[in-house]
Amino acid sequence: MKQQKSFAPQLQFSKATVNFSQFFSILIVGCLLFTAACKTDPDCPGDPECVTCPGDPSCPPETVDASTINFNCSDLNGDFTFENNPDAAVDYLIDCTLNIDFDVVVEPGTVIAFAEGASIAIKDDGSLKALGTAAEPIVFQGEEDAKGYWKGIGIQSNSLKNQFDHVRVYNAGSNYVFCCNNYASIAVENTGRLDISNSILDGGAGHGLVVEFDGVLGNYANNTISNHDLNPMYISPQQLSALDGVTSTYTDNIDNTIGVYTGTVTIAQTWPKNTIPYKLIGAYVTYIETNITVAAGADFTFEEDGGIGVRTDGSFKAVGTGVEPIKFRGEEPAKGYWKGIHYDSNSLNNQLAFVEVSDAGSGYIFCCGEAASVRVESGRLSLTNSTLSNGAGYGLIVLNDQVLENFANNSINTHDEAPIYMTPEQLGKIDGASTFTGNLDNYIRAWDTTVDISQTWGKTTIPYKFDGGNTYIEADVQVAAGAELVFQEDAGFGVRNGGSFKAVGTTTETITFRGDEPINGYWNGIHYNTNSTDNLLSFISISDGGNSYVFCCSAQANVNVENEASATVTNSSISNSGGWGIETQSGGNVTQSGNTFTNNTLGDVGP
Repeated sequence: MKQQKSFAPQLQFSKATVNFSQFFSILIVGCLLFTAACKTDPDCPGDPECVTCPGDPSCPPETVDASTINFNCSDLNGDFTFENNPDAAVDYLIDCTLNIDFDVVVEPGTVIAFAEGASIAIKDDGSLKALGTAAEPIVFQGEEDAKGYWKGIGIQSNSLKNQFDHVRVYNAGSNYVFCCNNYASIAVENTGRLDISNSILDGGAGHGLVVEFDGVLGNYANNTISNHDLNPMYISPQQLSALDGVTSTYTDNIDNTIGVYTGTVTIAQTWPKNTIPYKLIGAYVTYIETNITVAAGADFTFEEDGGIGVRTDGSFKAVGTGVEPIKFRGEEPAKGYWKGIHYDSNSLNNQLAFVEVSDAGSGYIFCCGEAASVRVESGRLSLTNSTLSNGAGYGLIVLNDQVLENFANNSINTHDEAPIYMTPEQLGKIDGASTFTGNLDNYIRAWDTTVDISQTWGKTTIPYKFDGGNTYIEADVQVAAGAELVFQEDAGFGVRNGGSFKAVGTTTETITFRGDEPINGYWNGIHYNTNSTDNLLSFISISDGGNSYVFCCSAQANVNVENEASATVTNSSISNSGGWGIETQSGGNVTQSGNTFTNNTLGDVGP
């Protein structure tokens, strides 16, 4: 079968002239002869050509016969070449573990069969070079056509001579070759190395190709891995950039994903888009300690409680496109199935754009705190044109003193907590075009802290909500017309230390400040302790304040001005205060006009 044969009939014509009917008759006879000669090769089901089908997975394995050499593994005691015998269907039969401690070469066209449980083990000092051709592939096969009939090929050597091209590996993966690792047709173990191209791995009982955490996958291109009982590939995250993307194919594997070991990534690289998703295996976090870029269109699934943690020295950049978004999702579409992507890095390369993150929020990655689909623990992130959904915790968390570099055109939906929970110092980064739907607490949450970055809080599609406790403003903060700010119990604003607070709405877009519940005195109100001309409230609606003072010790008002501070309040609605509507103390000065007052417990303006 290994010899190429030409079956085309040789039709000869004389130079004499033939008439049309003679020519037509000859043509018909010639076509019939050609068709008869070019029937499907009986050894190659479905092959329409007049050739054999070397390496076609649909072909039955070559058969061991009298011309096959029974190779004794103990005879390999130096460099060796496995030779192709064109007259033998199977050149060699190996019924043992062939330990390779030397340089071994396999000639193009060579077929090596393995008895049940046999294998090849390429040890530290050995190498195996198997360079076939498209016409003469090299075949490693089971003696019988049964999935997982032999163990496969294990590689511990890091030799550059470990090269496979136009190689076929059939029916391997019955067990590990080197104790005690994953079953695979080919396994690159420890610090082993392999180049593999234009090759087929088919019919394996384990994984197709395994590259362990410290293994090296050199050249990898145009391979087909099919019909395995586990993943077609199980590979170190250190080696993902070696994959050739969409030119290799993976079909009919029971778990048709590229399995990825979890651990710490220290090799800078780009993770490409492939024809099938990646799957990060195990309930562990993959930590990034270098610069990682993810190509547009890549798809990542995570097993339960997995996640990505970007440490101080690392960065994680995933920039897709509108046509090819990058996906990060749970293996199952369940809320909180995996942890999410958490940043502890201050790199400007931390970018998520045209990304879809779903099913996350099972817990924190960097101890300790609230769960989120995406969390900026200590550092910075740009998040644009992305969707976060189906999370068990918050959508996005940005902790105190951290930086949200850019936030625009995002959609954060269906989380069990708020879509955003963040430091108020970064509220000015939230755009008005992003959408937030189906979250159980559908607010942009901000906790109580000090704001020392000048900014404008824009009008957003949902309200802001401030935690219970006072937020101190020590910079120039403005609020855009149409914004809505909600306060939890005992929350409040205190403007101090050179800060200013300006909220100017319009007749059609007032700015609203209100309690989370419509109760007199639910929150503390806005208290000024600075003398700035930018302390201005106009066309606002403020209600439910006046619970307690912000600056010691007795002020109760929706708006309080004290300690020789100044503010202007005009054309506003002031209501439902637990104390005064507007209050001045200790030399504070308020200019007010055009305001309406309703249901303020101690009075409208006082004392």
